[in-house]
Amino acid sequence: MSANGIDADLLLRCAQDLIRAPSENPPGDERAVAAVAERYARDAGLDVEVIETAPNRLNVIATLDSGRPGRTLAWNGHIDVVPVGDPGVWKHPPFAAVVDGDVLHGRGAADMKGPCASAIAAAAALKAAGGPPAGKLVLQLVADEEVLGPHGTLALYERGLTGADAAIVGEPTDLDVAVAERGMLWVIARTAGVAAHGSRPELGVSAIEEAARVVLALRAFRNGRSHPLLGEPSLNIGTIDGGSKINIVPDACTIAIDRRTLPGETDQGILDEMHAALKEAGVAATLEIVHRADPVEVDPGEEIVRAAVAAHAAVRGADARIGAMTGATDAHVLAGKAGIPTIIFGPGSLSQAHTTTEHVAIPDLVDGARIYAKLFRDYLNG
Repeated sequence: MSANGIDADLLLRCAQDLIRAPSENPPGDERAVAAVAERYARDAGLDVEVIETAPNRLNVIATLDSGRPGRTLAWNGHIDVVPVGDPGVWKHPPFAAVVDGDVLHGRGAADMKGPCASAIAAAAALKAAGGPPAGKLVLQLVADEEVLGPHGTLALYERGLTGADAAIVGEPTDLDVAVAERGMLWVIARTAGVAAHGSRPELGVSAIEEAARVVLALRAFRNGRSHPLLGEPSLNIGTIDGGSKINIVPDACTIAIDRRTLPGETDQGILDEMHAALKEAGVAATLEIVHRADPVEVDPGEEIVRAAVAAHAAVRGADARIGAMTGATDAHVLAGKAGIPTIIFGPGSLSQAHTTTEHVAIPDLVDGARIYAKLFRDYLNG
């Protein structure tokens, strides 16, 4: 079945085969799914290079080169997925890629093996139509995104392999064009206490109770900042770990904090605000940054934004909405480190990501492929 140049049957088979190749991260092993991506990209007529950035961590770079001078457009999508948890709570087996009506179910259907299949199908359609008018299209099908780790897009950047005039990160956005995303700052807070017998708590100081005061102080703090698309920064207490035995007053406790950041905020500024909030509450803790990603913002007037809006309108008859991504993606590498104008733009809904009911509407994948094919051609024709 063809949908305006897109082989919808091929797209669905590709999405199903990608889902059926488990690539949970952690632990992180993209060998099986990379082999699937490589096969479909080669069959589409793309030049393919597989790059192993660490044992079992594979990235597939598939290029469609016009052979004529012009721009380079990168499409970036990850082929790892988050763990499925208990398969017994899933309605459909998470790696079976079940089709029910016009819906595809399974881990990665939306986040983001389905969008990867849309991009491959779009590249195949472009190749079948004679290829790009100029320049080249590069599909980056990458490892290690789900933990924002070092073995995927970051490793490609460090090897000088991400260069492009513009980039699309194909995360599921309901085909809205996201021109901004929050950054991420993971902070470990540690509180100290004094151990004592559980029957004489007055002789000790509970590090867990101190941690509770830290949580309340940080949750109550507001810095008044807001972004027109991203809203206010957010703070989530992910884990608390303290104490060694029920009848011992705990002398240490650790709190893991997920602080999502806005453009213009700095790591040091955020730490200073946290210290100020704790001081005002009369509680002490040490703070350590353990992981981070920069926020992203691209000018809505950039050509890649306008081209995406126009391609959406041509396929769906209405302009795409300009929006934002609340979570962190590999756009933080492409835009933040490489300095490439980058949008986040893909079929499927982020609300399905990481759930035990993950699914995507097949017509949305087909529309996504049709929009990508037009966007690829139009941008490279510029």
